[in-house]
Amino acid sequence: QVRVYAKGGCPVVDLPLQNNETRAPDPDCDAFRTAAVEEIHKAKPQLVVTASHAGHRLADGEWPSTSQWQRGWESTFAKLTQPGTRVAILGAIPNWDNNDAPCLAAHQNDVQACSTERENAVSEYFDAERNAAALAGTHYVDTVPWVCAQKCESVIGDNVVYYNPYHFTKTYADYLTGAVADALRPVM
Repeated sequence: QVRVYAKGGCPVVDLPLQNNETRAPDPDCDAFRTAAVEEIHKAKPQLVVTASHAGHRLADGEWPSTSQWQRGWESTFAKLTQPGTRVAILGAIPNWDNNDAPCLAAHQNDVQACSTERENAVSEYFDAERNAAALAGTHYVDTVPWVCAQKCESVIGDNVVYYNPYHFTKTYADYLTGAVADALRPVM
């Protein structure tokens, strides 16, 4: 059985964050995270898999430092940890300007115009997530190879990868089903 706890624009990381639409502190997100952790504890799952976009503004409007981001993840992992429950994180997915369908539509004869070098698509927050997972004993899944080799691609095989800069298309997510299962196998 799978249960999903998600709130749009509300990352899993335990930090007071800003609402992306109102640009004000987001107490609803804080309340949601607290309630989700309580429900997860009640359910006593065998495995909790977390995933979030890396890099949201703090409630005060500032970008978090990488150490703040790491500490926020460490707190999240500590709150999710309970006897009999393993925790994993699907690391943030690479993102860059012009990775999505509008770019591909504008460059139908040159899809490479919508690709980028790896260093343009990953941030220092990725390492903060990886470090937090290592310190917490949480299984970390690096998602970067799912999109990037020498370059990060907007089309892989016959699949458009992104429907917007922060989300995979359903087709690409379906394509990754086996890769996700393989990556989580050590904690299943």
